[in-house]
Amino acid sequence: MEGQPKTANLTIKDVARALNVSTTTVSRAISGKGRIGEDTARRVREYIQEHNYVPNAIAQGLADQKTYNIGVIVPELDAMDSHAFFRSCVTGVCQELSDTLYDVLMIIDEDGDGGKLARALERGKLDGAIVSWAHVGGKATARLGQAGVPFVLVGSSPDTTICRVDHDHRAACAELTRRLLAGGQKLALLGGDRQLYVTQDRLQGFLKAHRQAGVAVREDRLYFEMSNPERVEAALDAALSAGAGCLVCMDDRICAMALSLLHHRGLRIPQDVQVASFYDSFALESYTPAITSLHFDAQKLGAAACRMLLAQLEGRQTSSRETVGYEIALRASTGQAE
Repeated sequence: MEGQPKTANLTIKDVARALNVSTTTVSRAISGKGRIGEDTARRVREYIQEHNYVPNAIAQGLADQKTYNIGVIVPELDAMDSHAFFRSCVTGVCQELSDTLYDVLMIIDEDGDGGKLARALERGKLDGAIVSWAHVGGKATARLGQAGVPFVLVGSSPDTTICRVDHDHRAACAELTRRLLAGGQKLALLGGDRQLYVTQDRLQGFLKAHRQAGVAVREDRLYFEMSNPERVEAALDAALSAGAGCLVCMDDRICAMALSLLHHRGLRIPQDVQVASFYDSFALESYTPAITSLHFDAQKLGAAACRMLLAQLEGRQTSSRETVGYEIALRASTGQAE
């Protein structure tokens, strides 16, 4: 048809003009929000489908008074690079948003200062946010709440009003610990930052299994703040001196450091010492021997958090809490391979 705009250059105004309706009507038909007759909505949908029209997020945002940005709050870069969890979690968020108009805005929370997040909120850049880690005294959730920006926390929190998704770390760690104790080994725990709620939850699971088994927990076999190889090596020396026969690492990063040290010392796994991890990764699965681990699907966690946030943004009723399951992978590193 002469004068018909080319599909590649089609705008929301062109659609409105062609159908003799307002741009607001087109916007409502596309978003499914607002009062609009079904016949009109059908005409708009058929037109944009016929012309392969993809709504421009900026134009749509102006019509809806939205930015179409979802902030994903992540820790400093070295944690992002060394923890498979964060990469997988962000992948889940991105995949869930792939068929929407929303874009992901990564915000690095350097040392918990919240500066970049504060600037994003001041400039009105976010419609909603996903906080990818739960830290005692963390400022991100407080800032988002004060700004009135909907958010979902990935992790646990004592604040029951916060929408959150998480794995049941306590139950998972208790179950794996029970299985390790059943093998008769004395366990040493190598943990991370005690200000992280996930560290606290995993510790509680470890302690619960000992109580249920009637096995005393020795303080000289509990180590935390395993942030670098030097601290891991000191903990390794102390644990072996205390008679530990199995090293239980709280995450894959700590486990990788411990495995490297054991290799350099010529200690055999599981003959000389057993090793297990409370978080699995491809590296631990591929290690020789493969490492007994708890398998959590961080990608599913990120996707679940994203769905919960989208429900909030769209005004749909949703649960304020969701728990994603886990699996126990018994492998050769503890002599319990299934």
